Amino acid sequence: MSTPNAPPQDRENADVEAGLPPFQQQQPRSSISSFIFVSFVLFMLMNNGGEELLGRNQYKESLESLEYQHGNLSAWMNGTAANFTIPERDTTEISIVDSIMSFGVPLNPQFASYYDNITGFIHGSAEYHNLSLYDESHHNSEHTKTKLPPWVDLTQPYLTEFNISEATERMGLWNWTASNKLAFTVLEKKPRVPKGEVRPTNTSIDDDITVLHGRLDFVDSESGDELHFDLEAVHFVSNGSLFGLAEAVGRHIDLRHLPSLVPNISMNATAAVVEVELRARINRLRDMIYAGAVDLENPYSDEAPRTTCPFNFYGQIVPTDIPLFYMKELEAELDHPTGVTTMQRPELKLNGVLISKECGMLYEMKEGIGLKSQRFWRKVTTYAGMAGFAYLIQLILVTRQTGASLSPASVSRVSRWTFYAQAAADAISFVGHITFAVLADGRASISLIAPAFLACILLTHEAQFAVVIHQIQAPESITATNPRPAPAPAPTLAAQDRTEADGQTGTPAPSRPSPPRPSLFAIISEVLHANPQARVWLTIVLSLTVIVRIILSPSLALWVMGIIYSMFWTPQIIRSARRGTTGGLKKEYLIGTTVCRGFFALYIFGCPKNVLNLETTMWIYALVAVLSFQVVIIILQEYFGPAFFLPSGSIQVDVYDYHPPLPVSDFEAPTQSLGDCAICMENIIVPTDRRRKSLSEKSISSRPSREEEKKKEKGGSSILDAVQMGLEAAGRGKNARKIWAVAPCHHTFHSACLERWLAIKNICPQCRRPLPPL
Repeated sequence: MSTPNAPPQDRENADVEAGLPPFQQQQPRSSISSFIFVSFVLFMLMNNGGEELLGRNQYKESLESLEYQHGNLSAWMNGTAANFTIPERDTTEISIVDSIMSFGVPLNPQFASYYDNITGFIHGSAEYHNLSLYDESHHNSEHTKTKLPPWVDLTQPYLTEFNISEATERMGLWNWTASNKLAFTVLEKKPRVPKGEVRPTNTSIDDDITVLHGRLDFVDSESGDELHFDLEAVHFVSNGSLFGLAEAVGRHIDLRHLPSLVPNISMNATAAVVEVELRARINRLRDMIYAGAVDLENPYSDEAPRTTCPFNFYGQIVPTDIPLFYMKELEAELDHPTGVTTMQRPELKLNGVLISKECGMLYEMKEGIGLKSQRFWRKVTTYAGMAGFAYLIQLILVTRQTGASLSPASVSRVSRWTFYAQAAADAISFVGHITFAVLADGRASISLIAPAFLACILLTHEAQFAVVIHQIQAPESITATNPRPAPAPAPTLAAQDRTEADGQTGTPAPSRPSPPRPSLFAIISEVLHANPQARVWLTIVLSLTVIVRIILSPSLALWVMGIIYSMFWTPQIIRSARRGTTGGLKKEYLIGTTVCRGFFALYIFGCPKNVLNLETTMWIYALVAVLSFQVVIIILQEYFGPAFFLPSGSIQVDVYDYHPPLPVSDFEAPTQSLGDCAICMENIIVPTDRRRKSLSEKSISSRPSREEEKKKEKGGSSILDAVQMGLEAAGRGKNARKIWAVAPCHHTFHSACLERWLAIKNICPQCRRPLPPL
């Protein structure tokens, strides 16, 4: 039998002779394989797959399109011959829009004002109308007409050239009726003529007109799906009116058509602004292409257009009751904070109409809520600070918890699934913060790296601790019924004679077939089995891959996070009840972690003005209540027992019995020995029947020496019999622990020695096999 201090070769030979698997010396963890694996993952993440070349081609195509538009528009403005003419304003469309909303007029600057810059985010509910349904049959029914919009009579002249077949093809597979929300992301700026450039004759730039560029999203609130559009518009600052064009991502917007949407009196001024904007974009694209600075700003540029329906956008900013002077002061403070006290910020609201003549659709948005980009960056920075502080507290708590769970005995009481669930939640949070930082693409995006970094460190600690728990708790499935591996059968006498005869006659022994070459999968499995660090990295990478897919589906992400949050502490409750032991989690860790995770849940889904602009829901309060209730159950298990909430006898604790009855060879012998204990190297003395009964009641920590046992053997048996009878009457004799302990590998030790050994290692001191808790 091998011993712990024997050389590796002697231990391996001893194990083979005993019929046990050969001892495998633990190899030092190699960092080369982990380095190669991490390098491969980083290469796959950083490889753009030719996206830079594709981006350059897209930039060149955009540059050619803009140069063509600019040349035609400049020729039209100069009155020279050109094959382009700005279309006339569609009066039938304007009549429908005027009946839905009213355009603004200049206000008295002493009493009211408009926002002169709406750079930021605007969202609101939208009402869908299918204009093609309002035919003559609806007009003839007085009962139906009462349920129709007041502008229904205006749709007939508007759709005189409407083709339903072409409209169906343009609409694509998007569910337009389910789109009940609109979200705008816009950047507004004033057009400026670069120094040294020649302006077209008889044109001037109107300071009252600004240019808007951004994105428009149709949102299906039930499925969480979005349809992305590019948006180009002009803003008349004096009256708060907006006019724009929207095309699906991947389709170029012709800026030359913007003047056809504005009132006729402002058509020339709008054309001049568009010409300046086209020239500025041409110069910017040209510089980027020459410098090689290809930046794919649009994250949806690779998407194939899901629809070809174009929309005309008409918007109107709701006026505020703040004088113009104070409004300018407020916006200046938002753009360049100085700490000066200003008036309370009024809410930005926008009414809008999206109408498509080619597809016969109309969307109406009433009082959409706007958030200025400066306030949004501040909001993001504040959230990042609070989230980073919450993750820092959790990191400190999990570090203190792992530091308190150093022994296998304490780790055996902790459920690994609790830490797996928290690691999964932190992985989703890490990917979510990184995605949020990328999409924000502003000054505040850097601040989001802090909570993402802390979440990554936290999930690494939790995953590693869960792996340690799994390794320590692996022997729990071993039971006393597991047979000891039988020793290898010795060769029989006939086989020996046959071998000797073959050697004398020179007959060669039959050759053994060569083992088959291992497959690539077998080699990878062997490497992962031998390198725990590689297994951890592979698990993290695969988990992040799945989590990224979950993040891309908002509805799936909500379900996954809801399930994970509801089961943080459930595995710990189940394990304590099944094992019959109290949990090994500290109260500060339980309460602190629950408070920090409850903060994220309540802020994102309970705060109406959260940074992600998500709608509040009432079920989040129920989820936090369930999470808190689980913590209360775990704390009560410490005082009332692990299964206090279950009926008596409903759960049977399945533990390994280290003290099975052992047969005694000779009852007449003065002492009985079970061999030497491999830990203390002393004999395991078993007393006679009466002595064994009495000594089994004593604490394992006070094992008597040989001299004390001899003194007790000379003493009378009547006192021992009386003590034994009293213990049996009290009902404690049958559950007493013996002074010996037999491991599942059938190696015998002193109970006290094995208990001290298992407090340090959970393997057998002789054969190195994993052992269940004592």
